[in-house]
Amino acid sequence: MTTLIAEKPTLTPNNARLNDGLLNAMAALHWLNDHNLRVRSVSASPMHGPVIVLDEVPEPAVLEGALKSRVATGTLVHVTRVASVLGCQVEWRIRQMPGAVAGTTVEVAA
Repeated sequence: MTTLIAEKPTLTPNNARLNDGLLNAMAALHWLNDHNLRVRSVSASPMHGPVIVLDEVPEPAVLEGALKSRVATGTLVHVTRVASVLGCQVEWRIRQMPGAVAGTTVEVAA
């Protein structure tokens, strides 16, 4: 009796990039979970690496990010910070309220 083994289809280059990004996103999701960080969303595209948005502000000892954007609206400043985790862009948003003392701010997760 002959057994036929179906060959695994090869992915197109576009789908292969997306597949790699999704694998990286899953690894990053586990890393973030191990550090008690909640993920709000994950997006992936074959043209850009995965983007993971956090639901909270991480402790600097766990994840320190660079400034991506800063927009002042009324009495609040909306800041987006970004870091790289396992090939994924990880973002979180902070609302800053200017403090009573010059140069100080109060950070609140957006």
